[in-house]
Amino acid sequence: MLACPNCGECLTTEKKYLWIVAALSLMAAVYATRHLVYREPVYFLVTEGLAFVLFLAGAFLLGLFVLPKYKRVGGKAFDKALSLFGTNKPDPDKKSARK
Repeated sequence: MLACPNCGECLTTEKKYLWIVAALSLMAAVYATRHLVYREPVYFLVTEGLAFVLFLAGAFLLGLFVLPKYKRVGGKAFDKALSLFGTNKPDPDKKSARK
């Protein structure tokens, strides 16, 4: 999450292209291991490891070439302004109501 430099609102990035990168890296890993490793017991582990490496490389390249799109984080916890110093202290009468 990021804070907007102008208004302090919480922002996050859209990650819709990461699903495409994950699917393509899995398909490429299955294709590569099927042609390189022939019916070995470690076929699944090699495929999973190669897919992970290809996903990391694809996510890195995606971050370099595609500009991120930011969207507002929803939810009650993110409606307040972001503060580093914890100025939003709880009310003392709320503490006494809990006891």
